Amino acid sequence: MATCSRAWKKCESWWAKLHGEERSGPTGRDLPDVTNNRCPIGIEVKLQNRRTLRSEDIEQADTNARKLGLPWMLVLHEKNHNHADDLVVMPVATYLGIITGLLEFDLPEESTVLARKLLKERSP
Repeated sequence: MATCSRAWKKCESWWAKLHGEERSGPTGRDLPDVTNNRCPIGIEVKLQNRRTLRSEDIEQADTNARKLGLPWMLVLHEKNHNHADDLVVMPVATYLGIITGLLEFDLPEESTVLARKLLKERSP
């Protein structure tokens, strides 16, 4: 169980760092997994043996983000896979807010560097 716990924390921490944030950890308040000081989205991260989109995970992401007045985003990470393969699920309104710049991010430079690298690796 300890290994699973470390992997889960590491996965949440990776996504938090990507957004210039910290892992919120178990606060007992049912908040998103990633703090939202620089990130205008409530991020819920799920580490799974096999990526599976479950309605209860969507509901949890939505409920936890609403407590902070934020739109939600759900990340599905498959155990023993690269984060480049993670799936991101969000409502179309959140997606549109991102691509139009209505949701502003204050991301660290390393996030831009990583994005360029992953896009280059994954482009046809």
